[in-house]
Amino acid sequence: GRDVMGDIHAHLAARSSAPSLALQLLCLQGLESWLAALAKQLTPAAASNRVFAAGLRERLESSLRWICRCWTHPCRQVNHLSPQLFQKTLALLRSAPRSLQPPVLPLVLALPRSHRGRYQALKMLLEADGPLAAGGE
Repeated sequence: GRDVMGDIHAHLAARSSAPSLALQLLCLQGLESWLAALAKQLTPAAASNRVFAAGLRERLESSLRWICRCWTHPCRQVNHLSPQLFQKTLALLRSAPRSLQPPVLPLVLALPRSHRGRYQALKMLLEADGPLAAGGE
């Protein structure tokens, strides 16, 4: 079967660095919708489906990198979406099998030390249940 969720994520990610601010914002809103749709589909049965799970961990890690990159974006409209997207991604990861959980802490620590986003993300990560900081198996 075709991986429609993977196709949608690839389409959004490919356009996430567009020069147009409107397109960047639209892609972030698309990512938020993608995460919501994924949360509805992420059942134990679906997670064990090879087509569904193939590449999902990498897409989740890519999404987290994208969100962290946006946290330091110079445009306030973009960087203000990052905390809620990060929180939604953590909630999704809490319900995901460990094998699908990418390591989150290294991505957060890659944010500049002087940036408040780093500390907001660390706080959210510390408040999250489970082994999200270390990632999957």
